[in-house]
Amino acid sequence: MNVKAPHRLDLNIPQYDKLGDVENGFTLTGYSLNIRGNVYGEIHSRQGRIDISGNVIQGTVTNRDGRVDVGGLISGSYIESVDGEVNIKRAENSKVRAKKLTLSEARNCTLLAEEVEIGFMQNTVVTGKNIRVRTAALGSGISERAENLVVVELPDVDSLLGMIAQQHARIIEVGRSLKKNLAQLQDDVARKKNLNEVARVARYFSGLRQIQKLRQAGQPIDASTLNVFMMEKQNISDELLELMRLEKEIKQLREAVRAGKQTLEEGMELKSRHEQKLRGLSCRIDVDIQHVTGLTVVRKRIVGSDTLCIREMTNSVELRREFGLLGDEQDRIFSADKGKLHWQFTPACPL
Repeated sequence: MNVKAPHRLDLNIPQYDKLGDVENGFTLTGYSLNIRGNVYGEIHSRQGRIDISGNVIQGTVTNRDGRVDVGGLISGSYIESVDGEVNIKRAENSKVRAKKLTLSEARNCTLLAEEVEIGFMQNTVVTGKNIRVRTAALGSGISERAENLVVVELPDVDSLLGMIAQQHARIIEVGRSLKKNLAQLQDDVARKKNLNEVARVARYFSGLRQIQKLRQAGQPIDASTLNVFMMEKQNISDELLELMRLEKEIKQLREAVRAGKQTLEEGMELKSRHEQKLRGLSCRIDVDIQHVTGLTVVRKRIVGSDTLCIREMTNSVELRREFGLLGDEQDRIFSADKGKLHWQFTPACPL
């Protein structure tokens, strides 16, 4: 039975089978989802597999890291499994983002993946590392784009290594400062403990606690007791000043240690991200187009330390702007309306 829009269903079961369509305005969220029908609304998987037997029309399908299979056509839709695999029979006027993407046919689509295999593409944009296309053609009237565009991303090794070295130096600097602050903090805490254990200091604080209890209870304080207490306070004035100084310094050091640990973690995470980017972009790049029957252009895009990979861009405006920047000044690997291409490149990775 179909669920009429607008509505949503959030499931917390391992697998859900739906017989019928997911209507426009209906949002289905769960784990493994089997749809025996068409999708006009939204489907989101937290973990597991999405299997759609029919079409996805003006719909959205996302899976955190699992597989997505669509047995029919996707049209005017968005499909995503950033760290997973997507398999689609036919696609038109759609965007697909995946780690691995397999398509029998794509017309006027934007396909963002690491590994792409397409049987037939027409007026389509493809990004990836390993791209295999059987036929690249053009069709009139189906798109404003007058070419197939294939974008391969190469690392700016010097830029990435420079940022990695900069972060490494920063990590060492922060680590040294953190170690120094931790040592000073330990010394201050030990010094404070020792001062509090000095007999006359301990006697003073014991008397202070008794006076505070009496005041809280609303009981009178004997004048002689108060005089003795004040004399003890005067006798340990230097120790009290030192305790106040230590208390203030300990508070400042604890904050400095907390901030230092956070800065160190952030620096290590940023360094790791740059290293992963360099390693990822330094894998062998392989573009294989067996038959070119319409204008097809293959371009390089250089990715530096402050540059997002195209597959990481989620904003449509940002994507269009980035593709627009891939003009004549960019290195062309291939540009022809007929022929074939087999191109391989393995960037140097010093890590």
